Amino acid sequence: MACSVYKRSASDTTFTLSPLPLTYDNYNCNKIPKTMSRPTPTKPKPTPKPNNIFAFHSFGEPGRPASFSGAFRDNVRDFLAHWAQTLAHEVEGNPAWLVYLALSQETLIPLYVVEEHVRNSPWPYCDHCRCVGWSHHLVSRRRYHFIIPASDQSHHLLPSRLVLDRRTHLLHGLIHCSGFGHLLSLNGHENGSKHLSGHHTMDLWDRICSMLCTRKVTVEDTARKHSMDLRLLHSAAYGHPWFWRWGYSFFHGSFGISENRYSMAVKILNQLPLDMLDPEHQVPHLHRIFGAYNTTCTSEISTLGQLLHTMLQLKARLPWQKADAAPPITGSRLVTSSKCLLKKHHNHKAVVGVEELAASSQCRWSPKRFEVAARVVAEILEASGSRRMLRQEVRDAARGRIGDTGLLDFVLKSLNNCVVGPHLIRRTVNPKTKVLEYSLSSLSSTELDNWDGEAATENRKYESGDHPQNQLQVGRRSEIERDLEYVYRRVLEGGLGGKVVEAARRVVLDTKHFTKEWPIRDADEQLRFMVSVVVAEDEAGMFSRAIPPPELVVVPLHATVGDLRAEAEHAFRDTYCIMEGFAAEDLIWPHGQEISESELLFGVAESGMGVWVRGRGAERGEERLRYEGGAEEWRVECECGARDDDGERMVACDVCEVWQHTRCLGIADAEAVPQLFFCARCGSALLPPDMLPHEPLIE
Repeated sequence: MACSVYKRSASDTTFTLSPLPLTYDNYNCNKIPKTMSRPTPTKPKPTPKPNNIFAFHSFGEPGRPASFSGAFRDNVRDFLAHWAQTLAHEVEGNPAWLVYLALSQETLIPLYVVEEHVRNSPWPYCDHCRCVGWSHHLVSRRRYHFIIPASDQSHHLLPSRLVLDRRTHLLHGLIHCSGFGHLLSLNGHENGSKHLSGHHTMDLWDRICSMLCTRKVTVEDTARKHSMDLRLLHSAAYGHPWFWRWGYSFFHGSFGISENRYSMAVKILNQLPLDMLDPEHQVPHLHRIFGAYNTTCTSEISTLGQLLHTMLQLKARLPWQKADAAPPITGSRLVTSSKCLLKKHHNHKAVVGVEELAASSQCRWSPKRFEVAARVVAEILEASGSRRMLRQEVRDAARGRIGDTGLLDFVLKSLNNCVVGPHLIRRTVNPKTKVLEYSLSSLSSTELDNWDGEAATENRKYESGDHPQNQLQVGRRSEIERDLEYVYRRVLEGGLGGKVVEAARRVVLDTKHFTKEWPIRDADEQLRFMVSVVVAEDEAGMFSRAIPPPELVVVPLHATVGDLRAEAEHAFRDTYCIMEGFAAEDLIWPHGQEISESELLFGVAESGMGVWVRGRGAERGEERLRYEGGAEEWRVECECGARDDDGERMVACDVCEVWQHTRCLGIADAEAVPQLFFCARCGSALLPPDMLPHEPLIE
């Protein structure tokens, strides 16, 4: 199951309550209604109790509702027992709890927590673990689902109609009782949520994971918007995916992609010079977009990352509307925001005086300083005669007279079709070198008089609201999105950057799995140990794959070595199906230390250190529920370098049973997997050399 970030149409489940006086609950001092009118859904819902209503934006912060210091398996049960309401109905045969999060005085968001017992589940193994390289993790006994459902599905929670498999939840996170988990679904405003944005929901999920001491969480970023892959768009714009701002980083690349290859691909796209795109000027609209958004920045846009970043930032500043579509284009109305911006700079009526430009420019410098700097630029251009000057030439010549380089850069960006004294300063892009050039032309007294009259007329139109530019609605989200999609299609998908950009794009798209790891807390008066298991010699064949990750065990300061052994035994029994009969015999300390079981841990062992526990009895558990990746032993050897299942489509050789990617074998995704398949190695052994096909033998 892939994670969809604001991917599907869904609206959040809310209960509209009448405005009520506020009081404080006994647990976290959050404001809650004193009394509440009954919600009016079509089916009965549990009535919120004062002790399980919390403020949405602070829920999960330290002390809200509580600060937990144990392992996740203990923290989540403590949280559900004391701060959640038990539902009378089970969800798919599993117990469920409910917590209300108050978004405002009138709106409550329900957060459901379902404790799935793996032994009773029709899907005891975890496909998400298998696809991210956690196939060697032992099957945990319990899985916890954190769900904020869509409003049109909320009634399914009580009769339990396949709620755990839905992809349209506003939030769906799954955490194994071992503390390892997966973010499965995340939806926001742009897919129907009335109150919650994707950022707000992601903030909530991050706080929940931190509060309950989650160890590690993965996410599969396959979100798309307007047929654009968001992980590609954000990587090119910001140099990292959307989830990066919450601490998620590269974890597992498909098709053998390493972290180094991924980092290089992102860097190539983010720092791609705009001069390399369409050097022959065959796509004029693309250059119009470059110039238009260049006028909105205080510094010149020179890379693809800067351009996309600017467009996304402008879009984010505008209010979101559910139906933000541009009105019909009539008359001389321009189509895109880039064209609207260009009209101001290339239309004769857009010529502006330096005094007006200085007064209207929103910058930190005074209009007087702006005018002085503009006149310095005009004098430098006049001294050069009729020659056009490069932007860098003008900047170098003016730096001696304008000490503030920030002011100088802002003035150079603003000066275009600007009247300074008896001169008109123009800025153009050289069609061959793609570099900005400045020129100065003298205006006759007649032209100045005509311009003054036109400027006065234009000012009156602006003041009266009759100016045609008032109807352009520059900066609508829909217009910026149109420009954004155009750049995406032409550059990232259209091949304008050549083979290098295409290769980088493929690497970014083939990297979907990201992860965040939370550090082990060690600030209170408790001792923490990372305990790994060692089975007795007669059970040495139990672990046929890589060693599972260690288990976090927390004991008080006054605990003895024997207490740690007993707590480690309990932790493994409580966490993993196959370890239910495990009996710990002794502890193995680093460097071969010999420590008596009656000795206090404090002073002889350091908190946070790794310890091995040796025992037996693991085989008495559920034999079939050993590894999260399943009972089958897969062998992956693909020409791309993959040596483990990465969730991509594969086919196995019917002789050696080695799995390979269908894409690497030239089998299109739309093609059916062949009924009979031989890899190149087995095919060469079965057929004589003169009969060997160029491709793997497929029938």
